[in-house]
Amino acid sequence: MRNSGAITVVEGIGDNGCEYMTGGIVCILGKTGVNFGAGMTGGFAYVLDESGDFRKTLTRNCRGLKR
Repeated sequence: MRNSGAITVVEGIGDNGCEYMTGGIVCILGKTGVNFGAGMTGGFAYVLDESGDFRKTLTRNCRGLKR
């Protein structure tokens, strides 16, 4: 998913979710694939992490994660 200013709510997302996202808001209510947020330079992503394993799917270049 690439987002440049939309507001989106999804049940789950596959690999490379929010890749190259430059703006907008994404709310993910389920699981995420690997490499989440790769190239993300703007916007906000809210992830419901019920299983507690979201950090494992996050790209290694993540600069800001708040719990």
